[in-house]
Amino acid sequence: MLVDLFAKNRSIPFLGCALQFLVFCIFTDSECLLLAVMAYDRYKAISNPLLYTVSMSSRVCSLLMAGVYLVGMGMLDTHDISLPLMLLWLK
Repeated sequence: MLVDLFAKNRSIPFLGCALQFLVFCIFTDSECLLLAVMAYDRYKAISNPLLYTVSMSSRVCSLLMAGVYLVGMGMLDTHDISLPLMLLWLK
């Protein structure tokens, strides 16, 4: 990145831009879902504090985290990838 500050050509290839946009969308969707999972975790902790360790075991937490990233990657429907595909088609 420091080399790009002094380079004369500061452009990136189109596929690099599309890939960067795709990764950004995956992590943005996953972050929103992660906030929902955190809210659910706090709800379980507040509503039933004595049963919290039973209901939110490490296995459940791992499954929730895996679900967040799987759904985050699955949410890449047309609104996330339509612009790069349209630009690629027009090129």
